[in-house]
Amino acid sequence: MHNVWDYARLDEFTGKGGALEAAIKAREEGLVRHISISCHTDPQILVKALNRFPFDSALVALSALDHFILSFAEEFLPVANAKGIATIGMKVLGFGSLTHEVERSLRYAFSQPVSTVIVGMESMAQLEQNLAIAESFTPMTDEERLAFFKEIIPLVRPEKMRWKTTE
Repeated sequence: MHNVWDYARLDEFTGKGGALEAAIKAREEGLVRHISISCHTDPQILVKALNRFPFDSALVALSALDHFILSFAEEFLPVANAKGIATIGMKVLGFGSLTHEVERSLRYAFSQPVSTVIVGMESMAQLEQNLAIAESFTPMTDEERLAFFKEIIPLVRPEKMRWKTTE
């Protein structure tokens, strides 16, 4: 169930005759093994989704910028982890807004209680940089995270976070 951006879409997906019904049938028929859901906007939509159905995994926006507006790290990950739902972080570079802070952005995301993180890249050099960061990873301390937040808070604007809001 991709990009459940509002409650109406959640109702469409999970309601009678919706995509979830078809996915469950496909799983029963052996056509798929796992059923996942994704959301880029509001973590409470996914909390509600998990109360309706035990999805196998959830793909969520998890950049440090997301911490300030409808935070999946704060509002969704604790619920998903308590229910045993695999979690996948996306948009860790803030849809390009944090490309000047790759190492700290990846360390922030890797420090969250997620199953895995998806990191976009456009070149072999970026892949090698990401691998080096992953191989030398140490979790961010509270002091490091606070210093990072202080530096990036000016980027928390609608034009930099199009997946969250346009206003």
